[in-house]
Amino acid sequence: MRNHYEGLVTKTKLLSPEFALVKIQTATETINAYIGHKALTFLMDVEIGDQISIFGHYNHRKQLIIERYWVRPINHDTLPPHLHYPHRKPRSSHD
Repeated sequence: MRNHYEGLVTKTKLLSPEFALVKIQTATETINAYIGHKALTFLMDVEIGDQISIFGHYNHRKQLIIERYWVRPINHDTLPPHLHYPHRKPRSSHD
C-alpha cells in the first residue's frame, strides 16, 4: 500500500552512502522517513524548509521508505547579488 504525505522538511541526515533520514512536518504530525535509492541525490535536491511531497511504503519494522518525492524549493538566496549567474558585461558605447 502506498502512502502519500506533504509537508516541510525540518531535518536531513546522511546515515550511510546508501541511506538518508528526513523529518517532515505535516499539518498534523512529524514523519520520519528513510530514502535508500539515490540518497546523495536526494540530499542535493532537498534543503531544510523546502515543501516536499513523498510517496512510499512501510517496511516490516514500520519505517516509512520513500519511493518517490517531489520538491517545491523555497527561494534560498544566500549569495549577494553580485555573485549570481549569469554575469554580463556592460555594453560599451562604441559597439
